[in-house]
Amino acid sequence: MRIARIALFALVRERVMLLFTVVGLAAALGPLLILYGLKFGVISGLLDVLRKDPRNREIIFRGNYSLEAKSLDQLRSLAGAEFVIGAPRTISARMNFEKENSPTIAPAGVVPSGPGDPLLKGIIDHLRDDQVALSASLARRLNIQKGDHVLASNSRRSGNTDEIFELKLNVAAILPSSLFEGERALLTSPMLERLEAFLDGYAVPGVSTGFNLATRPQRFETVRFYASRLEDVATLDEAISKLGYTIISKGAEVRAILALDRNLALVFTGLASIASIGYAISLAASLASNFEQNRRHIGLLRLCGASRVQILSWPLLQGLTIALCGFFVSLLIYAGFSISLNSWFADEFLKGHAICRLEPMHFGFALASSIAVVLLVVMRISFQIAGVSPSEALKQE
Repeated sequence: MRIARIALFALVRERVMLLFTVVGLAAALGPLLILYGLKFGVISGLLDVLRKDPRNREIIFRGNYSLEAKSLDQLRSLAGAEFVIGAPRTISARMNFEKENSPTIAPAGVVPSGPGDPLLKGIIDHLRDDQVALSASLARRLNIQKGDHVLASNSRRSGNTDEIFELKLNVAAILPSSLFEGERALLTSPMLERLEAFLDGYAVPGVSTGFNLATRPQRFETVRFYASRLEDVATLDEAISKLGYTIISKGAEVRAILALDRNLALVFTGLASIASIGYAISLAASLASNFEQNRRHIGLLRLCGASRVQILSWPLLQGLTIALCGFFVSLLIYAGFSISLNSWFADEFLKGHAICRLEPMHFGFALASSIAVVLLVVMRISFQIAGVSPSEALKQE
């Protein structure tokens, strides 16, 4: 403890050297924290914005296909696939919606849904056959609220008569326009299969007569496909394209952001390395200067019985003190700049996200890195200190 107090006293006595060394560390570490805070804040903010919207994980199939159950199973087996469900022909995927006791009738597109539908995540678990989820636009047009009942219908010509396919549905959810655009509705897949069979002339029990429903092949014109993670979209793009499908997705945008993240990481690593080397050289020079000025004092401590191990605590304590002081000053620099940057760009860029931010683990890594640099320098100085003999105290200046 005495040596610790003496080492710290010797460091404080050299106020100018201590000040410049601490400022040097803060000047190297502070900008690095700000730079990495910008990188992490902007990139993570962009990815968070993309992740919150399930449409960014959707892969849209272009064109008309004839998809059987095995085709859907093949798509479901792809790594990263989360939700895959067959969809009917576009011409069949429309119904007329009307509120009970209301003259307003609104034609709308109908979209198949099933368990795990990303559009319903956080709203309801899944739709039952007697339920429907409406887009906000369609709900406004019909003046419908959640919990109301709505009639959905379509018709076909059979001989000289019109047959009507009608469903009485409970409105289980109204999806925001940011999630479900246009005048559309989500229905369970079995209900849409019944609608398509009805329009194809098949006999639907309790609704119509026609061809034997058991002879109707189960085929889908297209598919609703969602990746489980945003990062999976790019790889699924390639896998689905290899299967012969024409698709549209946000894969290019995701790849661009991830590539930017990697490139910025390389830039940051290079700057951090240069700053660390520069600071290590500066710190080594400062500690070496302090050691030379206190060489006789160290020799006196050896003369008084201090062991080599105890003497080695001299540069270690001084180095750790400098590292901690420099780290906390760099935190103040980072805090000032990050608060200012986030305030300036609060309403202009990535609303709801800080463009400059760091997680606790980042600060921990910065502190550990600062201490590691100091320890490397101290190891170099320790060889000189270990060589100080008690006779150094007897030398004349």
